Amino acid sequence: MPNPRSDYVPPSPRKRAFSCPHCNAFAQQNWYDLLGLDLSSRTPTLITTDDAEKARQEWVNSGSNPTGLHNVASIRRLATGRPFVGSTIDRRANMVVNAFVAHCQNCTAISIWIYDRLIWPGASTAPLPNEDLPGDIKQLYCEARAIVDKSPRGATALLRLSIQLLCKQLGQPGKNINTDIGNLVSKGLEPTVQMALDVVRVVGNNAVHPGKIDVSDNIEAATALFGLVNHIADKMITQPQRVEKIFNALPKSARDAITKRDNDDA
Repeated sequence: MPNPRSDYVPPSPRKRAFSCPHCNAFAQQNWYDLLGLDLSSRTPTLITTDDAEKARQEWVNSGSNPTGLHNVASIRRLATGRPFVGSTIDRRANMVVNAFVAHCQNCTAISIWIYDRLIWPGASTAPLPNEDLPGDIKQLYCEARAIVDKSPRGATALLRLSIQLLCKQLGQPGKNINTDIGNLVSKGLEPTVQMALDVVRVVGNNAVHPGKIDVSDNIEAATALFGLVNHIADKMITQPQRVEKIFNALPKSARDAITKRDNDDA
């Protein structure tokens, strides 16, 4: 799996375009309010695969007319159980307040929202982890990603722990994250990486010990931290690995000459 795109835009009901939770493409979204049609005291009609097969048989028996084929396709789509945008069948409906649908113009799938929380699909609004993150850190990242839409504060605390482990992975003691970052800075840490580390550290600290920064009900603020963790991983792990791989592809004579030069300079 490739590393997440750097231009990932978290899904949000405050945006007309974002990275679709179905196809992951950055795409325009058409938004809909929801209307509720009175079912006149009956329960919802749940279409099954048996219903779809029955409709197909009826279509075959009727002479396979084009109109019937369209009906069979519609019933099959209903039988998947997946929500989609359909046509209006009755204008006498009640408004469903604080419920919205976004229709992706790339894959045509929909996402369903209750206020500002993604309900369908059961995916996170946060980007996927950098594939080069070590296993234990990636696990923490994915745990945070799974809960960010329900508990931004919990996700933020897990991300703070993930960069504490990342600092340890980079050769630091891993006991005091602030000290670890300071040590990395003294060794020439890139300024943007230092800032990213400190943002996750400070916001994460406030998630555990509430202070001036409150992410308890701010999904977008919490989601932004995932991008920072991926930025840190890209700069500290992915890019060095990529350069090392290219260097090791050089002829051995060239690598030996470089090693000799460096030893002579020392």
